[in-house]
Amino acid sequence: MTDTITLPDFTLNRREGFRLLVLLEDDGAGPSGKTPKITAGGRLRGGRIIRRAGPTRRRRAALISMVLAVALGVGGGVYVSNRSLALNATYSSGRLTVTGSTAFSPLAHEVKEAYEEQCAQAEVALDAVGSDQGLARLRQNPAAETIAMVDTVAGQEPEKGMDAHRVGVVVYAVVANRQLARDLGAGPSLWGRGLTQEQLARIFTGKKVEDADGRLADSTPVAVLREEGSGTRKVFESRVIGTEHGTPAYCALPAPGEAPNESTAQAAPRTCSVKSTTELLDCVNRTPNAIGYAEADALPFFPNVRTVPINTTPPTKEEVLDGDYGFWASEVLYTREDATGLTRNFLDFLRSRGISKLLEGQGFLPCRELRDAAVEGMRCGDA
Repeated sequence: MTDTITLPDFTLNRREGFRLLVLLEDDGAGPSGKTPKITAGGRLRGGRIIRRAGPTRRRRAALISMVLAVALGVGGGVYVSNRSLALNATYSSGRLTVTGSTAFSPLAHEVKEAYEEQCAQAEVALDAVGSDQGLARLRQNPAAETIAMVDTVAGQEPEKGMDAHRVGVVVYAVVANRQLARDLGAGPSLWGRGLTQEQLARIFTGKKVEDADGRLADSTPVAVLREEGSGTRKVFESRVIGTEHGTPAYCALPAPGEAPNESTAQAAPRTCSVKSTTELLDCVNRTPNAIGYAEADALPFFPNVRTVPINTTPPTKEEVLDGDYGFWASEVLYTREDATGLTRNFLDFLRSRGISKLLEGQGFLPCRELRDAAVEGMRCGDA
């Protein structure tokens, strides 16, 4: 594993900037036991990023379960929010637990950071454990300040005894290791034409796949699934392959620093499962013939992973809003009935216009973007 991220060459217009979301894993076994730190620096010259000669600024990373999500910027050092956005939170104090969906948790982390900056007396604990487990924790502690993040499909019945708050749509993608395209042999590009829903259904239920072009005939892709209870998995089964997965064993990964072994990968089971989005993408990134599914915006952190179109359609905002791309989920935040105080204030902050703008372009479409969506079930109604 490397401790340095090198960005590819690109240009920016004057006064433009960008945001880099970094996901890091920490198993807590480090020799020092100190909180990891992120260092970033640079400036713009002629539309290019120039390394800063002087000391760089540092900002402590916040640990979320086993994942760090840190927003970094260039040009003026490190920054975590767009100053042009008015982020106004209602003051609260106390401790709030936001738990559930691993797909939505990186976005929830940005909201948590912004809210805690506005309300210094509030502590927001983020625990990405999967949609079903998040709901279970809310049921177990109905009186506590708790929000459960749940990925849902259109028509899914809301949970009884709780208030459901729709906040937008998460866009997902089928993803594969770059080497899989080479394994498929001749025929239209995997990255151009993609795979059909029928082909995906066969792959993710452990069956061989053949088509008119002979692709996949001699290859054995390893389908990497999310474990049972995952909202992402339920959405994939419902909206893409139309069937439930089996219950495969957990995916075996090479040890950190160990190069992938192609012969071992080919001998692996055709399906296996992992616990989180980050683990799935890491598995696909390090397994030459792997294919899986995850939220569409997470790929930049995994250099060997690319998006696979479904029925020739890529996972873009335009295709989703036009109703041509169906692999998406409504994100619903559940609270106890008639929640007040910190829970209500944080929820209102998350749904505010400033935060909606902050989260746009990160694989998430807030409710304000869905008012004219072609699919009625995608819209948030009065939300």
